[in-house]
Amino acid sequence: MHHTVEQLGDKCTKDSYAIQCLQKSLEADPNSGQSWYFLGRCYSSIGKVQDAFISYRQSIDKSEASADTWCSIGHAAAWMDLGTLYESCGQAHDAIKCYINATRSKACLSTPALTQRIKLL
Repeated sequence: MHHTVEQLGDKCTKDSYAIQCLQKSLEADPNSGQSWYFLGRCYSSIGKVQDAFISYRQSIDKSEASADTWCSIGHAAAWMDLGTLYESCGQAHDAIKCYINATRSKACLSTPALTQRIKLL
């Protein structure tokens, strides 16, 4: 949502505001896999790679058993985003592990593309 509200200003302002809101959300509920996931997306979009890694891992760790979170954001989506982040940092081995985990999800719609990506790495 923060990317679509024009009143919040430019992308930098929107990203900063979204991060602040997500951090407040996590203060209220540190076990929210969905908040961790979206925080990872925000950090990734601004190039804070280490913070994005931590947030994605927290999302996966906190949400493994939460059907509500995985129905709303998709377990495969978190694994794919984490894999993309690893790949962008030149960590192909870690990216492959993430992509394989994504393909194990029944909800993964990108299995053929991920299988091809794995072969290329």
